Amino acid sequence: MSYNQAEMKQRENCKIRIQRHLEIRGKDVSGDQIEDMFEQDKWDVFSENLLADVKGVRAALNEIESCHREMLRLGEPHPRPMAMLVEQQADTPDVIEFNVQKTLDYTGQDKVQVRKAVQYKKKNPYRTVCCFC
Repeated sequence: MSYNQAEMKQRENCKIRIQRHLEIRGKDVSGDQIEDMFEQDKWDVFSENLLADVKGVRAALNEIESCHREMLRLGEPHPRPMAMLVEQQADTPDVIEFNVQKTLDYTGQDKVQVRKAVQYKKKNPYRTVCCFC
């Protein structure tokens, strides 16, 4: 294989790659147009609307990065594992039940005391003398 043949083969491979890149960017370019680009050394087709593309890509990248950070934050392990929290709070229902029972006992005693107070108030001798009580 001679030098010229190797150069032509490389040129064809480059044309194919350039055409593939342009197709990816959404531009349909024929082999003849690529050949003209080679001959005229005109490569501005690659930089057209580059700034607009960069801004759009950067905005998409920022959104993806923020979603990624949020997912990492949500997936971080909590300072204490759930099993440890359950173990620490195992006695809590018993304590709550004990406090409820004590409250029931106190309210039962209070009912008795309130009834006695009502009876004493009715039997109060000063009440019969003073009408405004």
